[in-house]
Amino acid sequence: MKKINLILSTLFSLLVSTNFAQWTSVGQPDFTSSGVTDVKMDIKQNGNSVVVYKNTNNDSIYAFEWTNNQWIQLSNSAVNSTFGYQSELALDNNDVLHVIYRNAADSLFIKKWNGSTWENFGSSTGFVGRGSNAKLKFSPNNEPVVAFSNLAIWPWPASVVRWDGNSWGNVLSPSVSNFQAGDIDFEFTTDNQIYIAITNSNGGALSVYKTDVSSWVQVGPSSNIFGGSTFYVELELDSSNVPSVLCAESSLNNAASMKTWDGNNWVYVGNQGFSVDPIGYTDFKIVNQIPTVIFQNGTSRVMQYQNGSWSTLGSTLGLGNSHALAIRNDNTIFAAYNNLFNGYKLNVKKFCVAETSQATETICQGQSYNFGSQTLNAAGSYSEVFVNSDGCDSLVNLSLTILPTYSLNQAITLCAGESLQIGNSNYSQSGNYQTILTSQSGCDSTINTQLTVLSPLVTSEQQTICEGNYLVYNGDTLTIEADYDYVFQAQNGCDSTHTIQLTIENALNPIITETDGILSSSALGDNFQWIDCNNNLQINGAITNQFTPINDGNYAVEVTNNQCAWMSDCYTFSTVSLTQINEEGAYFVYPNPAVNAISINIPNGKSITSIIIADELGRMVKKFANDEIHSSLNISDLENGFYIIHIDEKGTETTLEFIIRR
Repeated sequence: MKKINLILSTLFSLLVSTNFAQWTSVGQPDFTSSGVTDVKMDIKQNGNSVVVYKNTNNDSIYAFEWTNNQWIQLSNSAVNSTFGYQSELALDNNDVLHVIYRNAADSLFIKKWNGSTWENFGSSTGFVGRGSNAKLKFSPNNEPVVAFSNLAIWPWPASVVRWDGNSWGNVLSPSVSNFQAGDIDFEFTTDNQIYIAITNSNGGALSVYKTDVSSWVQVGPSSNIFGGSTFYVELELDSSNVPSVLCAESSLNNAASMKTWDGNNWVYVGNQGFSVDPIGYTDFKIVNQIPTVIFQNGTSRVMQYQNGSWSTLGSTLGLGNSHALAIRNDNTIFAAYNNLFNGYKLNVKKFCVAETSQATETICQGQSYNFGSQTLNAAGSYSEVFVNSDGCDSLVNLSLTILPTYSLNQAITLCAGESLQIGNSNYSQSGNYQTILTSQSGCDSTINTQLTVLSPLVTSEQQTICEGNYLVYNGDTLTIEADYDYVFQAQNGCDSTHTIQLTIENALNPIITETDGILSSSALGDNFQWIDCNNNLQINGAITNQFTPINDGNYAVEVTNNQCAWMSDCYTFSTVSLTQINEEGAYFVYPNPAVNAISINIPNGKSITSIIIADELGRMVKKFANDEIHSSLNISDLENGFYIIHIDEKGTETTLEFIIRR
């Protein structure tokens, strides 16, 4: 990496020292199949270059356009069908290409490219007139104008004609000058006036004229602007319509000189003879008030006048004897010339002043960044030269930042039923997981998770209560037989479920019956205990479901089943049989005092309708209908006290008294 940086640093210094200025070929150098001359070039508004030249092998004129990154010949055939030379091109205001040339009979013709073929322009034959050194240009209002040395008028003066849509007509007069014209060049002002530069074939004196209301007017006090012979004359107007002329001055060994009109005189632009050496085959443009010229000067070169002096633009192009210059609307300079060292084949080059730009880029740790020929994986500053879309070198200075990536290891414990969400992923089972997330910086972050999911804690217990009782658990009063779930937090922080399985033991409600002096419990259970109701004491040994009293009295039985104890009503046992009592024919109640039950002796033959028990105030507290009257009546729900029994025997009432004492 250090070696690469050193090389790039050296290259950067070199490029800066040369201001990145270089001539770059447009397409393949020497792209024509044969030698060329009469090279002319212009640039369309869309940036495409067009060139016209004469093929030195067959004296035919051809046109090419640079489009889609290649040179395309316009038409498979030549522009002209016969011998042609002194070709010039012109683009009208709609970028339609026109070519004017001279044939062997000194006739001038114009051809127009219609997009598929070359067609005659200006007349059915394309004929303009007889002449030489013709130039074709289009005015601001898109009128075609031709300036040439008119061989149809002696002494072959310069003429300027305009096509009005039907015929060619003279501009102001048949001739501009009264001398034989040599080199000719002309330009339009923005208000459609014409400046024309003409050399006198006899001596080479250079004059400049412009259109006036009705005639051509000489510009300047002299008809010999440079005071001697001139060659290779070119005329240009700057953005203020000020004319300048370029030529080779014979008095300076044909070195290049330029003069501009200051409103009163023609003055030199920079040094007189600024090329030092002789020049030939020139072209000239002024863009943004900067004069730019191309010529042969030992080599083919381009020079510019800036900051008060002339300097060569970049290195020399090579060597040719026919040149053309064009400047694109983005100020890129194009030069065309025929290569003397390769059969005079055509070359087109453009002058590149490569751009220097600053770039910043950010990548993540572990990534690499391709920067031209370099593969970068460390933060720092780098430089690389690229070829831009226009084919020119461009230096890019890159500041590369490496953003860190993150890795997190975590151990997490969850309770059963819970889940862990990381990014868009959910985890609910124990295991090791790796999740890759994108941080705010756009870099990956890795999270390694060891997940433990605890099993649920479930316990239960069985509880039994007696009917009519209840169980209090966790603040709840439970009275219904069912399973009750309670959720608590265990020591591990997870929920634990404890279930109470509640069973209710149904009430036995034992009833004592007597058979032949033996008392029996109607309910069966696990344990039995007979009770003496007179003193509420347990009777020792009386622990079965039957009991044979040895004394008259009141007895009850307690039956235990599944830890539930149920007490029967007290039963009055008497050694006197009911049969004997009934035979005496009297009503009486026993036992008296009573505890929880009483029996009423009903004489034989008596039919009882109902029995009513009233308190000492005469208020009814209990009533037994005929079908409820048994050998024992339950009074366990009555309080201690004095009570009156009313026995209804078919309208006849008998009254008895008894006491409840517990």
